[in-house]
Formats: sequence, structure tokens, C-alpha cells
Amino acid sequence: MAARIGWNDMIQGMSQGKARVSSHRRRDAFPPNWPMPDMKKCQDPDLPQRVSVEDMLRDLQATLPDASSYPDRFKQAMTPWIDQWKSHIGKEMLYQHIRLLIPGYSNAVSSDLKVMEKPALIIWGENDRQVPLAYAQRLHREIPESRLVIIPGAGHMVPFDAPDQVASALSDFVGRL
Repeated sequence: MAARIGWNDMIQGMSQGKARVSSHRRRDAFPPNWPMPDMKKCQDPDLPQRVSVEDMLRDLQATLPDASSYPDRFKQAMTPWIDQWKSHIGKEMLYQHIRLLIPGYSNAVSSDLKVMEKPALIIWGENDRQVPLAYAQRLHREIPESRLVIIPGAGHMVPFDAPDQVASALSDFVGRL
């Protein structure tokens, strides 16, 4: 039996990072400055042609560490996380994923995934301030045969924050197939 295995990035794309969460922001809304400053501006499909790879990487380096529960440690290890975007094609891909980081898109994907008829593992960080836990709970409710694993203390960068717990959850899930 085939299975889909993923975590919050499955729905939200490759983009990672976070903005400071203000007390007035709805718990089910995405931060306005994540994963890049001024997300509204980043929704513009023509923006990649006007932004250099270097400027985009500088913005990522400024925001990405905050997606981890351990931002200082992540700063020392972030190069592999951003290397995938160090080209013009990478830049286009990142901005494409950013354009998909709107709640309406995530809600549509959530509805579509419920018809896949395969076991699904959803791994989410308990302290994810980028993609609220409510999305994980909705996915779990709407996807038959899904299993939700909430990793205590982890932020959005779950594989970085809690690699052993992610590996354990994956191993347990695959072992039950």
C-alpha cells in the first residue's frame, strides 16, 4: 500500500521562515512578513524579475532563523536550507511557493487531499508560528487515514528543531503500513 508522508511544508511549499507574531494577528492567519519581508508585495508574479538573487538571499537570511525554536543555532546551519534558492530558477521557485502561501490555497489543498485514499502522516511543530496548528488539525480531520504528530517544542522548521522525533514518527508510521 502506498502512503504519502509529509509535514507542514507539504502544503505550504518549500518556503520556510517566520515573522514575529503580534498579539492582534489571528491564530489561523499567516504572518505578513514571512518567509520574506512584505508578503503582500511578494505575491506579485512579476517581482522575481525585479529582485536580484542576492537581495532575495539576504531577506531569507534575515527571516529564516526565526522559523526555528532555536534561531541562533539555525543561523549557524542555514546554508543548506537556502542553497536550493541560490540561482535564478531557485528564486523563481521560491516566489512561486510564496504566492501559494495564502490561506485560500491551503484550504483548497486541504479539501483536495481528503480524496487521496492513502494513509498520510502530518508532522507539525507545536510552536509553529508561521503555519498555525489549526491547519494541521484541519488536515487531520479532513484526510481519512491520516495521523497527526505534534512535536513538542518544535517550530516551523520541525526537521531541524527535532530530527530524532521526526525520524521516530516516520519510522513508526512506515512500520504500521
